[in-house]
Amino acid sequence: MRKKFQLMIVLMLLLAITFSAFQPVFAQGPFDMTCPECHGTGKISCSTCQGTGQISSTSTCTICHGSGQTTVWQKCTSCDGSGKIAPTITLKSMDGWGTLVGLDWVARVQGVFHNEEDEGTYGIATSKVNTVTKTYYHSSQRTYFAAHEDTTITIDTPEIGFGEDWAYTIYISSKDDIECPSCDGSAGKSVVTTCSECNGSGKVTTTQTCSICNGIGSLLCSRCNGRGYVTNQSAVNLAIFGVAVVIIGSVLGVTVFALSRRKRQEPVR
Repeated sequence: MRKKFQLMIVLMLLLAITFSAFQPVFAQGPFDMTCPECHGTGKISCSTCQGTGQISSTSTCTICHGSGQTTVWQKCTSCDGSGKIAPTITLKSMDGWGTLVGLDWVARVQGVFHNEEDEGTYGIATSKVNTVTKTYYHSSQRTYFAAHEDTTITIDTPEIGFGEDWAYTIYISSKDDIECPSCDGSAGKSVVTTCSECNGSGKVTTTQTCSICNGIGSLLCSRCNGRGYVTNQSAVNLAIFGVAVVIIGSVLGVTVFALSRRKRQEPVR
């Protein structure tokens, strides 16, 4: 009887020790408490990316080299970046009449042109003479139009007969381009402006996914292995101590009881 009781006591002690040792792999039980590291969530914030899942790095802007400004070429809007413009030469007045040139009768057309520009240029004037049946075009020689001056050009049309009715006009049919006065022929100018790559900061920030948490921003808690709770070892130890006290007390009680019974059963000498 005593051996069976002692065996039972040994088994109870082994069970208590085994429960204490393997408690962390079981589901949450009476000896568990909320993990103080993750506060029961089973996860902790990734310290590498501060929980954002992204890692940012700042470097000097390669476009402006950190100055925040860039120099760009701005084409002239007056000449559209060509450096040349067509000069303005206006017809101030014109007249036409018939006259003899030697022994030949001609229709003469005369125009007064004014160069509006600050620069002289060359051009050609053309007369248009209409009769009842035909139209005749004749052009002047290449003529120089001085800046801000009037230039008179006369063109004869020999095909018109004496007494024949005719109408006329005269115009500039071609003219050489002049240097653009807005850009002095440079076609544009260099302008300092805010760098569009870094918005004037001189720095650019690049962002990439955190390789530690793979962009999640959190990691499994290493203290509780992601369970959210840990074994309260103090409570386990206290329970084991209580069981041990009960067992030892029981053993002592049984031993005292057995000794007293044995003493009563001994024959009196």
